[in-house]
Amino acid sequence: MSARHPIISVTGSSGAGTTSVRNTFAQIFRREHVNAAFIEGDAFHRYDRAEMRRRTEEEAQRGNHNFSHFGPDANLLGELAGLFESYAATGTGRSRHYIHDAEEAALYSAPPGTSTAWEDLAPDSDLLFYEGLHGAVVLGEIDTARHADVKIGSVPVINLEWIQKIHRDRATRNYSTEAVMDVILRRMPDYVHYICPQSTETDINFQRVPTIDTSNPFIARWIPTPDKSIVMIRFRNPRGVDFPYLLTMIHGSFASRANSIAIPGNKLDLAMQLILTPIILQLMDRRRRAVRPRPPSTRTLEACMARITLRQLLDHDAEHGYGVPDFNINNLEQVLAIMSAAAATAAPVILQASRGARSYAGDAMFAAMVAAAEAMHPEIPICLHQDHGNAAATCLSAIQHGFTSVMMDGSLLADARRRRATTTTSP
Repeated sequence: MSARHPIISVTGSSGAGTTSVRNTFAQIFRREHVNAAFIEGDAFHRYDRAEMRRRTEEEAQRGNHNFSHFGPDANLLGELAGLFESYAATGTGRSRHYIHDAEEAALYSAPPGTSTAWEDLAPDSDLLFYEGLHGAVVLGEIDTARHADVKIGSVPVINLEWIQKIHRDRATRNYSTEAVMDVILRRMPDYVHYICPQSTETDINFQRVPTIDTSNPFIARWIPTPDKSIVMIRFRNPRGVDFPYLLTMIHGSFASRANSIAIPGNKLDLAMQLILTPIILQLMDRRRRAVRPRPPSTRTLEACMARITLRQLLDHDAEHGYGVPDFNINNLEQVLAIMSAAAATAAPVILQASRGARSYAGDAMFAAMVAAAEAMHPEIPICLHQDHGNAAATCLSAIQHGFTSVMMDGSLLADARRRRATTTTSP
């Protein structure tokens, strides 16, 4: 995962409808002026179409009748994971394009079923968008899931998935129904072992369920239309999801579980727009914060310190147009949570302590906690602020214990004493 170079991964098997999800993302990217680098899972097939047929026959002769594109042996999963890792770290990587049909063959001047040469991704993209079979696969040392910031699953119920695949392959590849059935059966072990487990890694799953009889998908005359289906939307972590808003905006929807809603099938595009747009905007906001120049540190990098004064921080945020939160801290758990959020958003932070908090924890404990936070997150600028010091002595002791900002609050003092205390504290 990366604040500077985020990755969105859409995963699902052949015929699962991932292309429709991709099209919705493309609309959002266009509307919100997001420059996305698009990657297809097919680009990481190990063999071209003709080679795959030959390899499948060879595997069958060896007794392996389940060799398929769903499994690791027919794919370059190490290269895919390497691309994810490279992009998350540097915003760069290499990919290629798989040529699906005659139209693409004319565009790329190569036969259908082959791939173009490997080439570098276009520079200066805002995010990487992947759509394919293995966007959330975890297989030994290969782990594409850990690098993706947002993982989306497109998982129709299996009979609907088969209907969609049968109709697509008959229409675009001139396969017979029997030939498609053979492919489905051959792929089944890999489907169970490598495709299904990815649904437990995804952040949001969209699962279309027909409301008509699809008990025999091999004789279906047409693909059930959206108005003849419902879509189950499952959130891996429902915290922060505004369910009342979604249920109000999507007519005919209802909550089926604490982390799931059901919507009419013809409302899927609306639902994806409502759910995914804020997620994309959040990624872009986090990225802008990460690439923005950081306030200068007053300590050396060798000392792993990022503590700065409030003056430095306020001057920098005024220059670059952003706000900085301040948090009162009392214990270790609060410091860890605050620093984790600051790291996730690549944002500077103000840690502040009241007189009561300093009295409760002790100045030595505060100094150790903040020093540990700096060592754990040397990249995050920290201002340590004394909040509402009631006397010059309070502010002086704060400075002696590493506070880089103090507030002298003489509101409860008489005018003369207030002026004297403020003058004594001021530099």
